[in-house]
Amino acid sequence: MERRPADGDERSVTLSIPKPPSTNNLFINRPDGKGRWPSSEYTAWRKDASKRVRLQRPVFFRGPVTLLLVIDEKNRCDRDNLIKAPLDLIVELGIIEGDGPNIVKEITIRSGAVAGALITITRYDDDGPLFQKNGARA
Repeated sequence: MERRPADGDERSVTLSIPKPPSTNNLFINRPDGKGRWPSSEYTAWRKDASKRVRLQRPVFFRGPVTLLLVIDEKNRCDRDNLIKAPLDLIVELGIIEGDGPNIVKEITIRSGAVAGALITITRYDDDGPLFQKNGARA
């Protein structure tokens, strides 16, 4: 994937992804009880989601960010179980540097009329998100 760092004009990016699997279904236990591996559902989702994100040619963020995840309102899964797969995906693709508290400062999950899910990544500075919806500093 082409590496395009976010420049001064690109404060956020919104990516369309397929419906994420629940955290409860990401991994399966090994039969010998010595570890876990990704489930076939999670492996298929990662492959599809990676392909879709690459086609959107996202910019890459260095430093702290905030995340907004909008999930299809018809999805009945607990919202907190749906953040791990998209978060791991954007880290794996290098769109953000990591998912620790020094990088991800805030995560908001909403329901909406979307196909699958949308994830918006916004630059963050010491005073909070650089820009809100109206373009003014928070």
